[in-house]
Amino acid sequence: MKIFDLYGIKIQDGKESARLLEDILNVQFQPHQSDFWGDYFIANNENKGNYRLIQNFYAGEWHQENHKECPWLLEINDLESFDFLFSILIKKQEVKFLSRSEIESKKWMRRYLYEDGKFQIIEEVKIK
Repeated sequence: MKIFDLYGIKIQDGKESARLLEDILNVQFQPHQSDFWGDYFIANNENKGNYRLIQNFYAGEWHQENHKECPWLLEINDLESFDFLFSILIKKQEVKFLSRSEIESKKWMRRYLYEDGKFQIIEEVKIK
């Protein structure tokens, strides 16, 4: 099973957002550019998985329209320490947890929100 967490970052400047997250996550973000994501930052975890910091609004479209207060989005992909990082990140006022996704290959995908001190499933899709 793979897990993916999504956080909103409430800092306007991408480089400043990356610096804040570098200190928290103990990684080094590298700038990148693509036609699809625009300017973004990526950092690899020493074990496996990665962190991607993308613009929430790019090319006239929102990635997370319900979270316009977050100019940047942090995607955390396929790590072993999700709950540990979650416990650190939610304490930062500049960071907002948006959702967690779990995917069991060729079986199902589940999305969760964090409410009332626990993860609540909001969607489950069976994969055929």
